[in-house]
Amino acid sequence: MKALTLTLALSFLIVAPWAYAQQTAVEVDLHRIAPQDAHLAVYAKHNPERDYQQPLFANVWNKFKAEKLDERLLEIITSRMSEEDLTKAQDVIDEFRAALEPVLNETDWVCEEVVVAQIMQFPSNQTVVAMRIPLGSAEKLETSFKNLLGLVEKYSEGKVPLVTSQFGDTQITVLGLPAEIHFQPSFARIDDIVFFSTTEALLTNALAALKDETTVSKFDDPRLIEALKHLPTPEDSLTFFDGQQLFKQLRGLGDFVKQQAGAKGNGEKLERFKQIFNLVMDEISILDYEIAVETTDGHENRTIALGRYPEGAENTLLGKLALGGKPFEDWQSWIPADAAGYSLSSGVRLHPAYEQLMGILHTQFPETHEALQKFQEVQDKIDLHLDKDLFQSFSGESVSVTLPNKEGGQENFSAIRCTNPDRIRELLHRLVDKLGQIPAMESQKLALVETEGLEGFETINASILQAFNLKPVIGFHEGWLMVGSNASSIERVLAARAGTAERIGSNEHIARFHLPLQEAVQSLSYTDLNASIHQGADIIRKVGGIAPMFIGMAAANANADTDQLKPVAELIALLPSVASVVEEFDFYDANLTTVTEGPMPRTYLKQSVTLIQVPETTSADD
Repeated sequence: MKALTLTLALSFLIVAPWAYAQQTAVEVDLHRIAPQDAHLAVYAKHNPERDYQQPLFANVWNKFKAEKLDERLLEIITSRMSEEDLTKAQDVIDEFRAALEPVLNETDWVCEEVVVAQIMQFPSNQTVVAMRIPLGSAEKLETSFKNLLGLVEKYSEGKVPLVTSQFGDTQITVLGLPAEIHFQPSFARIDDIVFFSTTEALLTNALAALKDETTVSKFDDPRLIEALKHLPTPEDSLTFFDGQQLFKQLRGLGDFVKQQAGAKGNGEKLERFKQIFNLVMDEISILDYEIAVETTDGHENRTIALGRYPEGAENTLLGKLALGGKPFEDWQSWIPADAAGYSLSSGVRLHPAYEQLMGILHTQFPETHEALQKFQEVQDKIDLHLDKDLFQSFSGESVSVTLPNKEGGQENFSAIRCTNPDRIRELLHRLVDKLGQIPAMESQKLALVETEGLEGFETINASILQAFNLKPVIGFHEGWLMVGSNASSIERVLAARAGTAERIGSNEHIARFHLPLQEAVQSLSYTDLNASIHQGADIIRKVGGIAPMFIGMAAANANADTDQLKPVAELIALLPSVASVVEEFDFYDANLTTVTEGPMPRTYLKQSVTLIQVPETTSADD
C-alpha cells in the first residue's frame, strides 16, 4: 500500500509536456491537509533534477499509443456485440470521451506538488489528495471530473445523484452514493489546487485545515521531525508511514464489529472475537514508523528510509519471527565478481516464533489442546517433528546468487544457514525415497547421487531433468544448506567464499551506486533491472508465440468450437505489443538496496539506489 500510494503521488509529477514555468495562483501549505490521525502521509514535489527522465516515460506512452493496445482491446471486446448493443456501447464511449475532452486537450500538465493522506475510518481506508497544477489545467480537470460524475448520475437514473455543497467560497462536488457504502468520491478546487477525497467529510476537514494557520498536521509529528535529522533533505518526496497509528486504529475493528452485530445477540461470541482480534494486533504490531525520503543525484534515483520498532516488539510473535536475525558480516565473500544478481537476508527465525505461537495457543486457546496433542502424536509416529527437526535446524539467514553462464544463460545458487546438517540430509533422502515409491514417479528414477568433485553435495537425478539437461545439486558446507542449478554454480560461489576467485567488492560494481556500505548488513540485494526487463519482455513474446498452439490442441481435444476460443487467441495476439511497451522501461539500469542498523535505538536504515540509463540521444540538459 505504501509503495502504491507513493507511486500514485509521483505519477502526478511525471506528465507531459515537461515545461515548468507557471506561477501559482494561491499560496497555501498543502502539508496541512494530512490529519494528525493519518497512518500514511506523502508529500511529493517537482524536482527539475529529474526532468531528464520525463522524455523516457514519454517514450513508453508513445510506444503504447503506437501499438494501439487500447484500440485493439476495445475492438476485441466490442466485436462480439450485436449491432444494436455496439451502437449503444459506442454512444456511451463517445459520451465519456466528450466528458474527458477538456482534460484530453490540455497540454500543460505540470504538477508542482502533491499531498496524499490515508486514514482508517471503519470499515474503510479513506484517502484525500491535494494537487497543485497550472490554473488553466485545474479548471479543465474540474470540468472533466464533474462531467464524469454527471454521467454516473445519468446512467444510474438519478439513484446516484451529483450533489454540491459549499465550504466558505469553495464548492464541493460529491457523488451521492448510499451512506452504507462508506465511499463518496468528492472534488473541490481552490484556484490552482485541486482536491480529491473518498469522503466529503475528509475533504471538508482538509479545506478547513488549509484555512487555519495553526493547524497541526501529520507532518508536524515529533517522531518525523526527529527522524529527519538523520535523513537527507527530501528533494522529490517524503513518505511517513505511521505503523503505531494504523495498528491503534485497527484495534478498533473488534469494537466496530461488536457494535454492528450487537443488536443480533451473540454477545459472548462477539466479545471473544474482539479478544482474539486484539491479541492478533498485539502480536503483529512491530513497526512504530517508517519515514522515507527520495532524492535525485545525476542519473541516480535515491531513497533512504528510517524505521523504528516500538519497545518490546522483539517479544511479539511477529517480532520473534522477523527481528533479531544475525547480520551478514562477510557478505561480500558470497558474491562472485560477475554475479548478475544477488540477495542476502538475515531472514526469519522460525523456532522462536513457533515457541511463541505454541505458548499463545496453550494459554489463550484451550480448545486447541486436543488437536495439538494429536499433532504431536502424528509427528512421533512419522519421526518428523516440525520444530525440532526443521525450525530449529534453520536460523533464517539466506543467500541467493544469479550467475551468467558460458551459453549466455544463467545459473542460480541459494543457501540457508543450517545447524543440523546430518538430520536434514537424512530427511532429504527419506523424502526422495518416498517420492520414488509413488507409482506416477517410478518411471522418473528419482535419486540423489554424489556429485563428482564436490564433497558433501549430491546431484538430483530424474528422467524429466535429464530430458532438459538439468542437473541440480544440493548439499552442505560449513553450516549452510546449499542448492545450485548445477555444480558450476556451487563451485563458483565456494571459490569466492574461499578467496580464490574475485569477489563483488573488489571491482567497480558497488562503487557506481555511490552507496556507503557497512561491514554488517541485515539484508542486501542487487537487481539488473535492464536485463530483467528484457527477459520479462522475451517471456511475454514467447508466451504469445506458443500459446496459440496449446489453445489449438486444447480445442481439438475438447472438440470445442474454435469461434468460442477466438477472443482468447486475439488477446494473446496482443502480447508481442505488450512486450514492446515493457521494453521501453529499459532505461532502468540496476538497483542496489541495503538494510543496516539505524542511527537510533531500535531503528533500521534502508537505502536504495536505482541507476537510470540515458540513451545517447537524451541528455540531462534536454
